[in-house]
Amino acid sequence: MELCQPCEILATKEDCAICLETLSGSADPFRLGCSHGFHRSCLSDYCVRRLAITMTTTTSVARACLCPMCSTPWSDTVLRIILTETGRVDPVSIDRYVEYHATAVASAQETNPRATSMDPSLERSFIRWARENHIKRCGECNAPIEKNGGCQHMRCGSCQHSFNWGAAPLLHPCCGYHYTRKFPFLERCKHLPARDFKIVHRASYYAQLAPLAVAVSPVALIALPVLGLAEVKDRYQDYIIEWRQAKRRAANLAAAAHEYAAEMEEMRQQMTACRQTGEHEWVAGWCHRCGALEESAANASKGAAAV
Repeated sequence: MELCQPCEILATKEDCAICLETLSGSADPFRLGCSHGFHRSCLSDYCVRRLAITMTTTTSVARACLCPMCSTPWSDTVLRIILTETGRVDPVSIDRYVEYHATAVASAQETNPRATSMDPSLERSFIRWARENHIKRCGECNAPIEKNGGCQHMRCGSCQHSFNWGAAPLLHPCCGYHYTRKFPFLERCKHLPARDFKIVHRASYYAQLAPLAVAVSPVALIALPVLGLAEVKDRYQDYIIEWRQAKRRAANLAAAAHEYAAEMEEMRQQMTACRQTGEHEWVAGWCHRCGALEESAANASKGAAAV
């Protein structure tokens, strides 16, 4: 999908939270399960430092490898990939790192369950907020996305997936309709596609509209004739006004045409008066007033005298 320039500019502004250098153009970017991106080398140094204390000392508190951005624990698979690809740890020690990491995660969950999981009340609040504000999600990595402006061309900041905002699915779909203060006090949700409008919610929507239709029908039977007569009266009055205006325009046009014809006739008589009196004003054998030629006028005069 071709993106507009503002979207491309925004999509490249992502930095590694460990070394604070940009990730664009990097040869070793890596994204954790929480969708935050870092350099592979930075993640390797980070996890080795986190787990080194646990492996070298027996009195230190175990520290699990967490995301530097959101504190989400790494999975054992991610830890093995980072340690194997970077080559910082020999293959024999990788199993020990993974074991210490699992122990640290379990210890953190026992001492502080909220450190690695969301509070149920907060999760419910987030779901309610996402449903009310129609928050959408990426079709590839399911990352929540909120849009407050710009064009419809989007690029996910987590997986760099390009998509159209109108076709993106909702993170937590609503029931498909909402209550309003205007009649009929119920409107269809424009953010939920018709294919995602569940049958149960669709039936509830039409079931709530049915009583309104029944309640309004008697009033409509009385009001429709009255409104129809009022509409006919208004249209008749508009027709009379337009007819009078058209008649007035026709009369004005006829008067203007008659006046113009009278002016032209008067001008013609003034210009051809010399033909009646014979008093031409010759200029090089041509009358500049009536357009007669001197030779033609002389012949006409001789002919009239002979008669």
